[in-house]
Amino acid sequence: YCSIKRGYNECGSKIEVNKQNSIYVGGTFRSSNIDFDTDPINTHYLNTNGATDVFMAKYDSTGHMLFTKSIGGINDDYLTSLDKDKDDNFYWIINYWSNAWDCDFTGNTQLINHLGGGDDLIMRTDSLGKVDFSFTIGTPYTDSYSRRINYYNNSIFLLGWYNGVSVDFDPSSNYTSPSFYGGTDITVAKYSFNNIITNKT
Repeated sequence: YCSIKRGYNECGSKIEVNKQNSIYVGGTFRSSNIDFDTDPINTHYLNTNGATDVFMAKYDSTGHMLFTKSIGGINDDYLTSLDKDKDDNFYWIINYWSNAWDCDFTGNTQLINHLGGGDDLIMRTDSLGKVDFSFTIGTPYTDSYSRRINYYNNSIFLLGWYNGVSVDFDPSSNYTSPSFYGGTDITVAKYSFNNIITNKT
């Protein structure tokens, strides 16, 4: 048993274990000076960049912290879903409200712009948090909120909702916007690593 010490409004959203029994934790935090080191004596603090940010932490099988990193802009950015493949690549959905923020955990610059409302960042990172690819779902006038991401057989599956017209779900230069039936609509999308395969609402 171990815990993250100090602060408030910290939320662990997903935990994954690899073949070496290393433990990965992803989540959201809002406070400053959050100690992610589970050791009762040592400390490793993270601070937010303004509001709510996303963290990635790795621990060994005994709970000893190996690293902790965070990303986020000056506004609220939330981890809504996380999945891992057998090669320890991670697939993230981050619902974000910040503009021009760096989504790479390793310090390599990968700036993400805000389209408007609540946008969804879909990305894959390696086990250290380095971004392999990323794309955004959203428009200046509508909100998209993907709630679940799963990796299976070299494809990514998304489940979520959106409210409004002209939401482009295609990460390529093509435009793929499903019909909008009013209120809040459910979306299910399947992606390959090159382009979108299917999108249904």
